[in-house]
Amino acid sequence: IGLRVSQGCIRLRNDDIKYLFDNVPVGTRVQIIDQPVKYTIEPDGSNWLEVHEPLSRNRAEYESDRKVPLPVTPSLRAFISGQEVDVNRANAALQRRSGMPVQISSGSRQMF
Repeated sequence: IGLRVSQGCIRLRNDDIKYLFDNVPVGTRVQIIDQPVKYTIEPDGSNWLEVHEPLSRNRAEYESDRKVPLPVTPSLRAFISGQEVDVNRANAALQRRSGMPVQISSGSRQMF
C-alpha cells in the first residue's frame, strides 16, 4: 500500500479487495486522485492537515536522496496562514510527511 509498483497498478489489502468486489457494481467509474497534501476544517472548528510523501515525477527524483517537493497551492497557503492554525504544527506536519492526519489548530493539544 502506498508504493508505486508499476504503471496502472493499485495495491490493496485483501479485505479491501473483497469489500470492493462485494459492494461496487461492475462498470462503476473510478477516479484516482494523487493529492499528497490534504487539509480540512471540521464541523467543530478544528483544523487538520494530512501530508504524504509525493510520488516522484521522473527518474532523477526517484533515484535522489532528496525529498520530492510538495505542491503548495494558494489555497493551502491561505489555510496554513489562517488565524486558527498553529503554523509550527503545520510546518512540522509538512516536514514529517507521515500520512497521518494531524490537528494543527492553535491552542489545541496535539492528537498524534
